Amino acid sequence: MDTVKERFDGIANLTDIDMCLQSTSQFYVGLADVQGKLHKVRQKDFDILTKFWDKYSKKAIKDERAHDNNVANLDKLIKKTGKDYESK
Repeated sequence: MDTVKERFDGIANLTDIDMCLQSTSQFYVGLADVQGKLHKVRQKDFDILTKFWDKYSKKAIKDERAHDNNVANLDKLIKKTGKDYESK
């Protein structure tokens, strides 16, 4: 049975393979750090948008209720005016 060193002597020596694995490992560690930082930034942006949306939707609901009340009052006024006109 061949040892690991004997198997890889034809391809490259073990120090080259070790360096390659270390470089790959460092790359993925760096990538994980960058992804973590980007996740934090995206999370902050998402939180800001969520707060804005909550504030906007509450205001929109309030404005919609006021509009519905105004339309209902105008409808009552139109019906009253119509009845008054018909009774004359």
